[in-house]
Amino acid sequence: MKPSERKKFAEAVRQLRGNRSTREFAKILGLSHAIIRAWENPESSVYPEKKNMEKIAILRGETISEFVSHLENPGDLPDPFERLLEQVQNQAPILSPSQISKILRILADYLDFL
Repeated sequence: MKPSERKKFAEAVRQLRGNRSTREFAKILGLSHAIIRAWENPESSVYPEKKNMEKIAILRGETISEFVSHLENPGDLPDPFERLLEQVQNQAPILSPSQISKILRILADYLDFL
């Protein structure tokens, strides 16, 4: 991984972790908090395995190839929230009321979890 890719990867991990502690985020991914700290440090020599890159991509709402493409190409990483909003906006006209209800239940359950 090139230094510029490593920096973007660290930024993506920090964005995904948000306000969670490294321990909380590591638990979500099934990893140690030390790995998360290393990933968030662009100078670290700890590189993610492919399966863990896939986990990060999925959390961002991307395929592994889309995520790797973002890392390899210049420019900022797209905001995961903006990507999600765009996906919902594009799908909203074709979603059934029960599908929309399911999405809202998932969000409400998540808010209860917080």
